[in-house]
Amino acid sequence: MSDNDSPRGSGEDPGPFSADGNPVDVLESDLRKLQSERDTLFEQLARVQADFRNAQKRLEADNQLAIQFANSKLITSLLPVIDYFERALTADPCNVDVNMMLKGHQIINY
Repeated sequence: MSDNDSPRGSGEDPGPFSADGNPVDVLESDLRKLQSERDTLFEQLARVQADFRNAQKRLEADNQLAIQFANSKLITSLLPVIDYFERALTADPCNVDVNMMLKGHQIINY
């Protein structure tokens, strides 16, 4: 058989199974490369998942702070109203002027 009769013909790429390389060695090398790439991708995935969980925790903490802040503003705004009601309850019912009671309720409403 001459060189021209070879199945690959002349000038073609010998591919992974070159005449001077062992096909098993070439496949093992490719396997190691793919395993390394897989490991790198899994590490990246783990980092992205951790970043996502941290972002969720930060968002949840921020929401809790916003709720606490909103509640504290509400309670602070209600304190004077509660004080006015307490003053009204401590008044002697026998000595209460109806006009003063009406004025007190108007103050509480506004």
